[in-house]
Amino acid sequence: MGAYSPRAGRKIASGSSASICSALYLAAHIRHVVNEREGHLAPRVRFESELEDHLNPSDTEKTLRAVIGWARYAELFTYDDQTRTFKTGNGSAR
Repeated sequence: MGAYSPRAGRKIASGSSASICSALYLAAHIRHVVNEREGHLAPRVRFESELEDHLNPSDTEKTLRAVIGWARYAELFTYDDQTRTFKTGNGSAR
């Protein structure tokens, strides 16, 4: 899977019509990375760093919150606010 497009993050944060496709791509990127990692866990900071290369902190937060909500609904992955960890499969985050 290719790298996440920063332009897609801007669209999610701004609420444009392309936000659903952009969020799906970012959700797929997160899921792919988490699935590839041992334990199927990944820290939020890993994805924040990617986004913050191209977005301001406020847009990064909005983008991740939107994607986390949609991915939870679709059961693509879970996110633990306390540990700031993404999880798929049998990882140990809540």
